Amino acid sequence: FVPMPLVLSSDDSHDLIGEPNAVKAATRQYWTKLYDHDPPPNIPKPWIDTKSVHLRALLRKGNARPAPGPDEWEKWVVKNLSDNSLALVLQLINFIVMNSRFPGNIKDTTLAMFHKRGLRTNLSNWRGIFLSNFIANCPISWLNSLLTPYVAKHRILPDTQVATQQDVQTRDLMSYLASIKDQMKGFDYLSPEGMYDAIRAYGLPQEIIDIDKASQSDVRCFIRTAHGITDPITISGVNKQGAPMSVLKSTLTTSMGHHYLNDILANDPDALIVTTASFKKADPHLSDDHLKLRVAMTEATDDSFLFAKSLPSLRRNTLAMERFQFAYGWLTQWTKTVV
Repeated sequence: FVPMPLVLSSDDSHDLIGEPNAVKAATRQYWTKLYDHDPPPNIPKPWIDTKSVHLRALLRKGNARPAPGPDEWEKWVVKNLSDNSLALVLQLINFIVMNSRFPGNIKDTTLAMFHKRGLRTNLSNWRGIFLSNFIANCPISWLNSLLTPYVAKHRILPDTQVATQQDVQTRDLMSYLASIKDQMKGFDYLSPEGMYDAIRAYGLPQEIIDIDKASQSDVRCFIRTAHGITDPITISGVNKQGAPMSVLKSTLTTSMGHHYLNDILANDPDALIVTTASFKKADPHLSDDHLKLRVAMTEATDDSFLFAKSLPSLRRNTLAMERFQFAYGWLTQWTKTVV
């Protein structure tokens, strides 16, 4: 764990907070305000079955070192259970999937903070990562393992989005940079409605929306500070850092904006078109010389690069993407945006 700040400061004041209970109260208030979202409706859902062989394949993914979550379940122990013992775990997971319901307090999560940049006493310079219970994490990890290859197979995500794309490395993409955009607080402000709209638009099953809503409604979150754990805050509809589906939720949301921008640029004379010199000279030598690629935007999760051949076109593209992302809670970090 990263050492927590013993003293806190504020963006609005030069005062320092050092009294332990005051530090815990200020920390709890900060994260409560950051994660304040309207709770989504909780609707009964049909079930989706899975087999033990799929569960074992799921358990082989990720890190199985002795590092239990808040429920103190050791993944490496579950991974090595016999078939009879593992069947009990599978029944618990299937109950959650069949009913889109997470019983009891298994959704309770611990928020650990890590410092990113700037003053360590200022909470806005810290990021939060959620430590979830094993049994609550499994259904969403399973959903993520199925959705990732599915969206790749059907090319739902744009080719120039490198996050959640299998066998794609950022170093493989070499592009001319026109504009760099960065999102304020990344996942924290992103509404899950973006992924839900994408699920509906691409014709994916409603059950995906149902189980995701059930997994993140009314989650009790305990925050780690240098002076101990705070009283819990209740959060709903938060795209949690460290959760299995967080990156895919982001890329599915932005994929709609990407396709929307491609439609806008279809009739834009200032759209950036990549082709060969032979084609421009009307002297093609190979069949590939006839190919053209319109580049509207490239993405790496919540960072995006917009392209255009003129400033008015770039301005229109940026405004269109601002309108799109605003509908799902995202805001541009203008201090990090470069043209």
